[in-house]
Amino acid sequence: IENSDALHISFDHPVIIESFGLTAGGGQCGGYYRLGEAAPLPLYCVDADNDAKEQHGKITDLGILEVGQTLRIDSTPHLGVESKGSWNLTNLSVRLLAE
Repeated sequence: IENSDALHISFDHPVIIESFGLTAGGGQCGGYYRLGEAAPLPLYCVDADNDAKEQHGKITDLGILEVGQTLRIDSTPHLGVESKGSWNLTNLSVRLLAE
């Protein structure tokens, strides 16, 4: 996902979005995510080994996504002022909500 690309993820059943992970490689983890109608929140990555080779980010405890709602993971700058993103979605952990 680069610059102005976005992922729009939805499900046929209510789910709990537990986490998702990003890897930026040579890129950067900019952008934002939005769960349903909630306010958008910025995406950040941590470069644990302090070099420019790889960056990872993991967003946890997002909440419930109802049928008809979308998890949007977007590479455009959050609020138009932060950096653009260039990353890969590496994992998405979802649990079916008991009806």
